[in-house]
Amino acid sequence: LYTGADQAKANPKALNMTDAMGKIYWVSSELDAPQYGFGKYGAHNLFDQNNSTAWVEGKAQDGVGEKIVVLHKGAVSHLLLVNGYAKNERIYKANNRIRELRLTVYPVKMPSEGNVTESAVPVILLGQMLEVKFILKDQPDTQLIPLPQKLNGHLAFELTIESVYRGTRYR
Repeated sequence: LYTGADQAKANPKALNMTDAMGKIYWVSSELDAPQYGFGKYGAHNLFDQNNSTAWVEGKAQDGVGEKIVVLHKGAVSHLLLVNGYAKNERIYKANNRIRELRLTVYPVKMPSEGNVTESAVPVILLGQMLEVKFILKDQPDTQLIPLPQKLNGHLAFELTIESVYRGTRYR
């Protein structure tokens, strides 16, 4: 666990994030990333509260190292997530699921109104303020993940896949 205001000043990084369904996010890959719009397995599925859809990363291997970054404004004390493609038990077991997840939280600098475009929201991550790892349960039910401290403000939550439960068919 790393925390501290000093770290929030070091190593800023910029991301061009997507705004869809009221959520601002960025992902490192998608299985079927279209040139325009949203694919069947796109990251927009992360926010639709529908277990029949899923974000599927687009790398050839297990997805270790793939990332999701989501912006949040306000107070937060926990995360809620469904692990894996939870459409039904057969599809859930056929696909990899996240075993270990690294959460890194950054304060963000939001763009001025003139810098936002139809396809991108340029955001600056100002430096790491919290990093923690979690082991997720291998189950398709909603999991509540408590944070080690309550956070507040304009924040970016970077979720990185550290290890997976192997699927029976799809990597």
